[in-house]
Amino acid sequence: MRRKYGSAFSFQALTFGTFVVLADPAEVRELITNTEEFGRTDPNLGRILGPGSIFALSDDEHLRERKLLTPCFHGRRLHAHEQVIERLTREAMATWPVDRPFEVAEPFMELTFDIILRAVFGAEGRDFDDLKDLLPGWITFGQKLFGLPIPNKPFLGLNPWERYARGRVRYDAIIDRLIDQAEADPALAERGDVLAVMLQARYDDGSRLDARRIADELLTLLGAGHETTAGTLAWTMERLSRHPAVVARLQSDLAADSSEYLRAVLAEVQRTRPVIDGLGRMAKVDGARVGRWSLPEGTIVTGNIMLIHEDPDIYPDPQRFDPDRFVGERVDPLVWLPFGGGVRRCLGAAFAQLELEIVVRTFFELFELHSTDAPDERWRSRGLTFTPKKGGRVTLSLRRSATAAV
Repeated sequence: MRRKYGSAFSFQALTFGTFVVLADPAEVRELITNTEEFGRTDPNLGRILGPGSIFALSDDEHLRERKLLTPCFHGRRLHAHEQVIERLTREAMATWPVDRPFEVAEPFMELTFDIILRAVFGAEGRDFDDLKDLLPGWITFGQKLFGLPIPNKPFLGLNPWERYARGRVRYDAIIDRLIDQAEADPALAERGDVLAVMLQARYDDGSRLDARRIADELLTLLGAGHETTAGTLAWTMERLSRHPAVVARLQSDLAADSSEYLRAVLAEVQRTRPVIDGLGRMAKVDGARVGRWSLPEGTIVTGNIMLIHEDPDIYPDPQRFDPDRFVGERVDPLVWLPFGGGVRRCLGAAFAQLELEIVVRTFFELFELHSTDAPDERWRSRGLTFTPKKGGRVTLSLRRSATAAV
């Protein structure tokens, strides 16, 4: 559509109505910084994550929530998760097959899911098992419902939203149990999990998050951070298996206890294979201005991340996989957009980045990644995210040091 119509076009979308797509970097920059005339989309992910989700909040209420939650993912609280992430990664990868083709997408999904349950929910034992039994299928079902209208009456006696609501009842009961246990924990102040931090957080007026909002925000962190991180990890292995020179340089850099090239590699993976394709806003007023356009109130506008990342004026020879673009360079958050942008940028971006670095570093401590001349894997939509169509199919061998350690 960009080739046919240029850097702006529109189409009709079920549930959302007129959907405007922008691919001009200056207009996307204006879209995500013009908070007076553009805000959250409606409907949004709050319809499956809950009304207390940060996705469902607007304007001052949204900023108030971000201010409360941001400390959960910075400073010492962020780095408190490092050992948990590494331990769970080593435990998971100890079961991975070697010397035969292996699809890493689903194992990464399970790993990132476990990391969030431990580091964010603080779940252990029965609570961990109950959440793991409920959440994967329930969230996947909710993603399929996201873009569908909510019927006023059951259709032929069946309403899928009622089925989703029954899952929510189970979920809330588990979270209530976790909250009760945490509040009774004398060591709550020393805990590093996000649930514990939420329970101690206070708004400027001294009030606290209530149980339902905590449940909504935990679900938001899982929904926004689980598949996206796993998808990026799968794409990382897919990209690296086709670029052995990059792998050799990465291994050398990691052996020197440096993370500079690793961060550049991850930035280039996220540029060339973003797992989310757009960042959406909605016109809050009639005649909302963005670049060349004046839009009616209620128009949903999305800056297309992939098209921005492929703009040759920003990234020369954009189809080339070249981590050197980011070596010694800071990413520009207005044209490098895997976590979205502006005041609605992903709240857990720093946690996700930490997780990506630890998982990839641990992977290369344990394995050699075989190179392949297979064609690039195509994209597969999982509803809200994009992953490699063949699951990130790679072949691994144990490193000699890892074999000796075993």
